[in-house]
Amino acid sequence: MSMTIPAILMRHTSKWLPFIDRRDKCPADECLTKTRLAFLVRIGTYRLGCFAVIALVIGCGLALRKDASEFLLYRLTYVRHLPESASTHNDVVYVLGGTPDSLKAKFQTASKLVQDGRAARMLVLSQQALMAFSPALGRNLTADEWVVENFSAFGIPADAIEFVAFEKGFFGTWSEAKGLSRFVRERGYRRLILVTSPFHSRRVWESFSRAIEQPDTGLFLYLADESAYLRHLLPEYVKLLLYRALLF
Repeated sequence: MSMTIPAILMRHTSKWLPFIDRRDKCPADECLTKTRLAFLVRIGTYRLGCFAVIALVIGCGLALRKDASEFLLYRLTYVRHLPESASTHNDVVYVLGGTPDSLKAKFQTASKLVQDGRAARMLVLSQQALMAFSPALGRNLTADEWVVENFSAFGIPADAIEFVAFEKGFFGTWSEAKGLSRFVRERGYRRLILVTSPFHSRRVWESFSRAIEQPDTGLFLYLADESAYLRHLLPEYVKLLLYRALLF
């Protein structure tokens, strides 16, 4: 004897649907509706459970990421500000490198030091690179021209900026520190003020404080107003550990 589709569904689903009794003499359409509702309830519950698990994983990940960023930034940051004594013409600011946006933040910090009378001149690493296109010149600016243009936006004239060049090495910050140490000794600068990113400051300080050859040269460090993300902090922490293991 042939059976209708609703009857077949009711027969096979009554085993796991508690509210359907095989002895019930409900109409076929009503039984099919109950089957569909039960199926939708099960699917909805499953999806809600999945969303809850995903939300929990994302929340824990964000919390751990924030804690890791705060820990690494604390370990990577170092500051040493100038005392209140007056500056002289032998006090200079050295701006460490970075991306264009990072450099602009450093320029702002360095410019304030000069404008507040804490230093007389800027020292910037000279680089052979091309920067943004200049409509006024009809060509791309060189890296040094770009530096002068951006410092002028903060009120620093070109004659207050001096470009320096060093021999590059495998350990960039360490090579920079050694080169600047020789430059400072030759010029007889009394105080050297470093300006760098917060997450780079610990490695900068440990490199420059060991490289400065003149014991009477005061070394100070200021931080630019820059954001630091985990993608910046992790590589920098690895570099710091390598410097400590191989150089210091």
